[in-house]
Amino acid sequence: MRARTAAVAAVLSLTGSFVAASPAAGAATAVYYLKPQVTTLDAATDKCPGDAQWFVDKEARIAWTWTNGRHACVEVSYTPRYTSMSCDFSFYIPPKSATAVVRFAIHGDFDPRIHGGVVRGPGLPVDEKPRHGWWHIGRGTNVRSILFTDANGQPYRAERIGWGMDATNGIKQVCAPERRRPL
Repeated sequence: MRARTAAVAAVLSLTGSFVAASPAAGAATAVYYLKPQVTTLDAATDKCPGDAQWFVDKEARIAWTWTNGRHACVEVSYTPRYTSMSCDFSFYIPPKSATAVVRFAIHGDFDPRIHGGVVRGPGLPVDEKPRHGWWHIGRGTNVRSILFTDANGQPYRAERIGWGMDATNGIKQVCAPERRRPL
């Protein structure tokens, strides 16, 4: 009996040490879904003709706007959950009305490396045409905002920039606690 008690105590002691040294002990990954805020910056002018600058497909729960060269008529912004944890950000590309290059502006400490270590250039371009669904746009800490406009450099009405209108198909923020190496 005494040997069994000593063995159980040793296992409990070993397990307690293992859990305490475990890098993710007690910490959970947090997932947030971010809904877009759409702002019309300019309308009914020579650079932004017409009153409507963006359009909603209610059936598909998406919205879209025409590309507009270098003049912004529409801004789509997201406000991430502010955290010092390292977070991955993924943008939902709708299966229709999404054929343009989206150039993201990220404000915070951001690492734009994506898929195999390819570093994206200024504006973090993502070509919507060949893909749909969640697309990883990078990782960062202390990210305060993510946004894009219709001023992506593509000619006026050449392509459509599409995005999801709900939190569930906007931007996904996945934050994990920093993993520490055991001593």
